[in-house]
Amino acid sequence: MDIISGLQGNDTLQGLGDNDTLDGADGNDSLDGGVGVDSLVGGKGNDIYIGDNLNDIIIEGLNAGTDLVKSSVSWVLGNNLENLTLTGNGAINGTGNSLNNILIGNTGANILSGENGNDNLFGDSDNDTLLGGAGNDTLDGGLGSDSVDGGIGNDTYIVDNINDIIIEGLNAGTDLVKSSVNWVLGNNLENLTLTGSGAINGTGNSLKNILIGNTGANILSGEDSNDSLIGGTGNDTLLGGAGDDTLDGGLGADSLNGGVGNDIYTVDNVNDLITEGSDAGTDLVKSSVSWVLGNNLENLTLTGSGAINGTGNSLNNILAGNSGANTLNGVDGNDSLFGSSGNDTLFGDSGDDTLNGGAGTDSLDGGIGNDTYIVDNLNDSIIEGLNAGTDLVNSSVNWVLGNNLENLTLTGTGVINGTGNSLNNILMGNNGANTLTGGDGNDSLFGNSGNDSLFGSAGDDLIAGGVGRDVLIGGTGQDSFNLSGTRTGGYDTIADFTLGEDTILISKAEFGLVQSQNTTLDSGLFRLGTTAITASDRFMYDQTTGNLFFDADGIGKAAQVLQIAQFSNQVALSSANITIIA
Repeated sequence: MDIISGLQGNDTLQGLGDNDTLDGADGNDSLDGGVGVDSLVGGKGNDIYIGDNLNDIIIEGLNAGTDLVKSSVSWVLGNNLENLTLTGNGAINGTGNSLNNILIGNTGANILSGENGNDNLFGDSDNDTLLGGAGNDTLDGGLGSDSVDGGIGNDTYIVDNINDIIIEGLNAGTDLVKSSVNWVLGNNLENLTLTGSGAINGTGNSLKNILIGNTGANILSGEDSNDSLIGGTGNDTLLGGAGDDTLDGGLGADSLNGGVGNDIYTVDNVNDLITEGSDAGTDLVKSSVSWVLGNNLENLTLTGSGAINGTGNSLNNILAGNSGANTLNGVDGNDSLFGSSGNDTLFGDSGDDTLNGGAGTDSLDGGIGNDTYIVDNLNDSIIEGLNAGTDLVNSSVNWVLGNNLENLTLTGTGVINGTGNSLNNILMGNNGANTLTGGDGNDSLFGNSGNDSLFGSAGDDLIAGGVGRDVLIGGTGQDSFNLSGTRTGGYDTIADFTLGEDTILISKAEFGLVQSQNTTLDSGLFRLGTTAITASDRFMYDQTTGNLFFDADGIGKAAQVLQIAQFSNQVALSSANITIIA
């Protein structure tokens, strides 16, 4: 029996034909006991052990380096040993331990078992069996018809033969198959990536699959569930099947069919083709090129920053632009068009459309229908045809209604103003202090909250200041002043009330009255003066100051009296000038 000891360096120790003991000491050593039952001690360092006898013994210390065993016989890695390579061509087996092992087979039919740890198992040219055990393992059977079982954990399987078999347990982790041949995911497998450049195909199962193509022309089929299909650089065909699928053909002229479900299509080539069935879900196309929605597709979002265009169809579409200058055309249907940060052009066409240009100087044309325009830039422009519907502009900036536009609502909380035109307009303020000007026509002006100034101008106008200390001017015509909000939000100033033409409107509900609506105020509820004398005195008017008061609690002399209006022209107001509304 030989005893061979190395020094403090990278030693190569070779036993003879007896039962040898080899001690490498420190350093990256290579120990080969040769024929016989040998005992090999590597010491500290990244050592290589060569075993050729089932009874050889390898002793490796804790944290003593990353070591490799090369064995021509079946071998089980002992404590503190990381890696194993089977040599020769015999049908021998290799077994790991609790560490993260690398196990490599020989040219024979091997069984490689990773046990615990995140292991890498590599078969060679024969029909191998690979067992990952616990841990996130990578299993590559190599050439041959291999059987691979990752066990528990998020495992990666590499296959290159259509006769390879993958066994995956229920709820045993989220797994990935990498295949260079046509492949159908078996039970309990989630994800598939095709490798190489061949025109091969990949098919999912009933789980939520991620299928990724290679650089060739692939057919990816998602089958059931909510799948993600991603083509490569070839001209791919993607079939989502049932479920809410995401289909991205990648580069190339791709054909995409999401099947039943609410699918998302990503296109980047004008020659991409999307096929969507009738009543097959609500779908979204994301496009980095100009795109026209085909049959049965509902929604389109332009991506990137290019100056590209999007066009809808006869359905109720949602079209969203990117950061470039886009042209969006809704065509038929009640469409919603949203520009982004560029100077966009939006055409609603027919239908009751919503057009929002977003940031930038945008041009909006709703076409025929009752359209809603959203503007946020003084330089936005709205084009509306004659007799093309009743339209609404929602504006966060000062705005003047252009031709053929009926209604305007100010949004946000800014101190901004709104102006009507010659039509019968409805103008609504925001929560800031607004100036609303009706122009010609019989207009309705609503101040909302804030201390507003409302000018009816010409026409028979309805003017309601809402909450706040508002100034109301009817202008010419028979105007109605609604004192809603004055019980709690401050009194309104009416600058030009004309007896015999104008009317004060009081809400029955807001003021707690029992009198029927659409009737003139009962004279018994009205008196001249500043305070209530009896419980029936609810409205008091002081002609000297033009102040109109309301008895809030209705208990006569002890009443709480609130001022609700001030008539600048100190008109001789009476109950006949007040009408009760709902």
